Amino acid sequence: MPNNPLQVVLNASDYQHIPERTGGGPIKDFFQGHDDEFVAHQKRLLTDLDQIGLAMGRGDRPVVTYMHVTLNEEAWAKTKRPTTKVMPPSKVPLVGGTNLGDMIVELTPENLEAIRGSISAAEKDVPMVPDKKTNEPKPKPSRARGEVGAIRALRAHHAADRRTFSAREAIAWFADPRTGGMYLVETFIDPRPKDSKEIRRLRQRAIEAFANLKQGLAQLALPLVVEDTLERWQSIRLLLLRLDSNQEADHETLLRYLDEHPIVRRVALPPVLTVEHAAPGPAGEIAQMAAPQAAGAYPVLGIIDTGVATIPALEPWCVGRTDLVPGAVQDRSHGTFIAGLSAAAQAFNPHPVFDEVPCKFFDLGLHPTQADVYDDVYPRGFIDFLDQLDAELPAAIAVGTRIFNMSLSIERQVSDAGYSDYATILDEIADRHDVIFVLPAGNLEAGICRPTWPDEPADVAQMLAGYRHAGQDRLFQPAESVRAISVGAVDPPDANGHMRPTVYTRRGPSTALGLKPDVAHVGGQGGRTPNLFSVSASGQRTSGSGTSYAAPIAAKTLAALNHLIEGDLQRETLIGLLIHHAALPSPLGHANVSKFAADFVGHGLPAHALDMLVTGDHSITLAFIGNLQPSHELAFPFTWPASLVSAKGACRGRARLTLAYRTPTHRQFGAEYVRVNMEAYLRQEHIDTTTGEVSWKGRLKSEGKIYERHLIEHGHKWWPIKRYDQTLPKGQGNSSQWRLVVDSLCRTDVEYPTTGIPFAAILSLDDPRGEAPVFDELRQTLRNSGAKIADIRTAQRVVPRV
Repeated sequence: MPNNPLQVVLNASDYQHIPERTGGGPIKDFFQGHDDEFVAHQKRLLTDLDQIGLAMGRGDRPVVTYMHVTLNEEAWAKTKRPTTKVMPPSKVPLVGGTNLGDMIVELTPENLEAIRGSISAAEKDVPMVPDKKTNEPKPKPSRARGEVGAIRALRAHHAADRRTFSAREAIAWFADPRTGGMYLVETFIDPRPKDSKEIRRLRQRAIEAFANLKQGLAQLALPLVVEDTLERWQSIRLLLLRLDSNQEADHETLLRYLDEHPIVRRVALPPVLTVEHAAPGPAGEIAQMAAPQAAGAYPVLGIIDTGVATIPALEPWCVGRTDLVPGAVQDRSHGTFIAGLSAAAQAFNPHPVFDEVPCKFFDLGLHPTQADVYDDVYPRGFIDFLDQLDAELPAAIAVGTRIFNMSLSIERQVSDAGYSDYATILDEIADRHDVIFVLPAGNLEAGICRPTWPDEPADVAQMLAGYRHAGQDRLFQPAESVRAISVGAVDPPDANGHMRPTVYTRRGPSTALGLKPDVAHVGGQGGRTPNLFSVSASGQRTSGSGTSYAAPIAAKTLAALNHLIEGDLQRETLIGLLIHHAALPSPLGHANVSKFAADFVGHGLPAHALDMLVTGDHSITLAFIGNLQPSHELAFPFTWPASLVSAKGACRGRARLTLAYRTPTHRQFGAEYVRVNMEAYLRQEHIDTTTGEVSWKGRLKSEGKIYERHLIEHGHKWWPIKRYDQTLPKGQGNSSQWRLVVDSLCRTDVEYPTTGIPFAAILSLDDPRGEAPVFDELRQTLRNSGAKIADIRTAQRVVPRV
């Protein structure tokens, strides 16, 4: 039985240093050998730029406009972008983006001419210079030539970018009282005091345009109420426009003004929060639940939902609740079912997969189930809901709640081109209160459910290829949230213990091809066969299904993990441990299936919390926790366990590495909203047997020269959770000396946080043969090397699983 505790490296900060930086490599000429094509491309860009400039300041518009710069796919990497010569951010503000490889820049008469000059200056004929090593003639393009070639196209930001609905559709949408009845308007300028004087000088025309927008709205002679969210949130700024009219002509007037104003980035309709789950099954006998032990200390799970019914079986498990929504017509069945899973999932569903430490709960019944009540409680719709959530969290946190299940979604799919308002604000709330939200992936409607997942791995690709509703089954917002854990649903274990994605679970990837959902858990099979059980609002045993029920089962594992570890713990450590120990359920690990499975189950099903904190004698897990400082990298040297090293220095075994970090984000940059990338590497010393020269070779599959898009698609870049797994069955290399390296990279015009970025790197080494004393050997060599390591401190309040 595993009984060796997780090892924490206490002095991880001692291994941070400022590395020597190498250059960004040679300038790439995207038109090498095709000079005539380059000239035609150059002329086309200049023509497009002139057309965009003609529209600037037309009529009484402010003299500023915005331009999309679409890059060639091979120019997505930071070092190849046109931001040094053609459009340096110090002269041409980089204000956003949409899809990957799309930049939005701010144009004024002054910088437009500078851009034109830089494009014109790029040479047609590339000079040939002797190669330093071979002395052979080699083309040497200028930076301007490389940057002009990196641009695929230029175009203005136009009305179709700003709005995707008609005035008539808006009026129909606002008829739902849950919407709040307001247009959400995002602009290209955020004139906040935190901007430096230099930035404000550079963007003076844009600041004036923002003031012009507000003045123009006041002059439209419409019954319009304008509200600015400046004081409400730091991560997003919206103008909320409520037009007290149902006349289509009035809405057309307003929307036309917004369509034509250059400072407006987008106009959106407000989302509607919904509870997604199948209709409950028939009520059974009165639910029998054990009461919590009087002397036991339990984890607490926050349940942000419809409210939990005050029934005898659940009241002993409740540590507090809000009383915001009137109870007479409120349907509390959804929240009650979740509370039953939190406290007694294993009792209702006797199978080892549910065998987690039970949780008490804090009932945040914030979601009204009646539309007319929703309007009374939240006049501004989801904006007011999030305000209320922000205000209610401290009471739950005060009684020990840090993990919050929120099985509420917006029936809008995640977008490849942008990060939702809902996810943005939710991330800000999570950071403010130092909490983790757990969210459902969302459910497919009955008419577009997928076929049952095939038993034979070879049939999976065919099933997915034949699915008629591809593109309609992506995750629902806000499951793309990078601060939250998103959960997909699998069927309950069959007779062989196999679990497969349910027919209704929505799939990834997330925005910018990120890996979501993070994990999966049992959500019930759906259909007529009841096989996930909990308690009804009347206190009876009942069944249900949905990703909204898979989410709290995963959430209670996080709550238990947070409860079991003593002392203050970074959220990234909890997330890192959850992901590190997750495993694909059989048969999803099959080679023909695993490449598809991640879109449905993420990294797999979480292990039980207690099992994450111990290992057997033939393995060891190390945790590196801290803040990576600006311009620094972490380089931790260690010796591979001696029993896994051959006489010639070849190292065998299995290495698993998980990195979780708190990346800065900015939703205005669309698919490139993650602004700092952090990477982890496992490198082995290589000794050249001829020269004796020492170098370091990466031993993880993610290392190597790969195009940016490939790195993004496979989750190895610009994603705040990364997991690597490498097995060396026959031994590799000729040295037992290794390094764990963690470093970072900022996007263009991004300042790395001066206080550093919180991160957790979890490294496990083991002997797949189950023979070598890995734990004792590595722990001893680390102590001898001067590393300060200690057993993770588990709280003396562990309660038995029931």
